[in-house]
Amino acid sequence: MAEAKVFEKILRMKERERKTAQQAFAEKQQQFEAAATTLYELLKKKEDAEEQLSNGLAASVPIQRLSEHHDFLETINRRIDRAQIAVQFARNAMLEKQELLSEAYIEVKKIEKLLEKKRQEAWRKLQEEENKQMDDISIRQFLANGAR
Repeated sequence: MAEAKVFEKILRMKERERKTAQQAFAEKQQQFEAAATTLYELLKKKEDAEEQLSNGLAASVPIQRLSEHHDFLETINRRIDRAQIAVQFARNAMLEKQELLSEAYIEVKKIEKLLEKKRQEAWRKLQEEENKQMDDISIRQFLANGAR
C-alpha cells in the first residue's frame, strides 16, 4: 500500500499542475477574446466609415471631407493590421496553453489509472491472503474433527 501512497502524492502534484495549466489557459483565452473583440470593433468602425464614405460620394460632399474620411480609413486599416497580428499572437499563445492543458489532463489520467491498478492489486492480494487463511482454518477444523 506504500506504493499507492506514492502514487497519490504524484496524483496530487499532477492535479496541481493541471489546475495551473487550466488557469494559464483561461488567462490566455481571455487575452485572445479581448484582442479579437478589439479587432471586431475596429472592423465595425471601418465598415461604418466606408458606408459613410460611399454615402458621401453619392451626395455632394466637399473634397476636404472625403480626404478626411480616406485618411481615417487608412488609420483604421493600420490599426486593423496591428490588431490582426495581436489576435494571431494571442491565438497562438492560447493554443500553446491548451496543448499544455491537454498534456496535463493526460498525465493526471495516467496516474489515476496507475493508482487504480495498484489499489486493485492490493485488494486482490488481500483477498488471496484471506482465502489462504480460510483454507488453513478449514484444514485445521477438518483435521481436528477427523481426529476424533
